[in-house]
Amino acid sequence: VHVSHAVPVAGLFQNSTGLILSRRGAARKGRSMSKRKNTRVEMNRPIELQGPRGTSQGVVRDFSPGGCRIEQPDAKVHCGMRLTLRISLPDRREPIEIKPAVVTWTGKDSFGVEFLSLSQDIRARVKMVYDLLLDAQSSAESERVISLPSVSWKWP
Repeated sequence: VHVSHAVPVAGLFQNSTGLILSRRGAARKGRSMSKRKNTRVEMNRPIELQGPRGTSQGVVRDFSPGGCRIEQPDAKVHCGMRLTLRISLPDRREPIEIKPAVVTWTGKDSFGVEFLSLSQDIRARVKMVYDLLLDAQSSAESERVISLPSVSWKWP
């Protein structure tokens, strides 16, 4: 997603793929979304979102210490909206509460949030879970490559 191809739409930018970015997010990052501070790790965890329009449910699809992508068909969010998140992380039974998180982009069935002002305890837990998932994801990818079955070619 390159902001330079964006068209202003009521205080937001909509690029050619339909992705909507806030002026703040676009100006602050000034680069494609693939160039993040941290690699996002795959995740499939339930999340509860609380905002000005009430409470709803979604699924965290990728995660980093600075934010995440939330899958939620027909999400009623917009760029700049502040949310309280309750994410069920794999390390403990009780969910983690992240407040505030700000919506930085929206898409058809998902949107991204940036975690703002995390307490030291919350930041430590998020980083610990992230590091564990990153190690597991990296190990799993390496093992898949190493353990690929041999291929036998048969010529007609």
